[in-house]
Amino acid sequence: MKKITDIEELKEWITNHSNFMIIESDTDRFVIQCPCDASVTIEFSKNDDIMKILLNTIACFEEFSADEKFDDWWSPAFGKNNGFTQSEFLRMLMSDEQALRELAKELREIIT
Repeated sequence: MKKITDIEELKEWITNHSNFMIIESDTDRFVIQCPCDASVTIEFSKNDDIMKILLNTIACFEEFSADEKFDDWWSPAFGKNNGFTQSEFLRMLMSDEQALRELAKELREIIT
């Protein structure tokens, strides 16, 4: 596997995985949209080396919790506005959680 040597290569690596997209990016963070539309924000300092950013990215992927995101985002109005039930929304979040775990595992293999 190709080594990731900078932030742009990391973002490219992420977007090369099925249905992941970078939806925002600036000098100290980028936001990843997951396959079922949850998002994860990766924050970093311009002084961070790439290994620190990679480890932080893995941690963010592994710490994503479908249950916590559900509690943060769900309301009857949210469901009505988006056209899905609580169970559908939780399944979507659980799917994104699993996809992020797999992405974290692959990224960990690259850096070890």
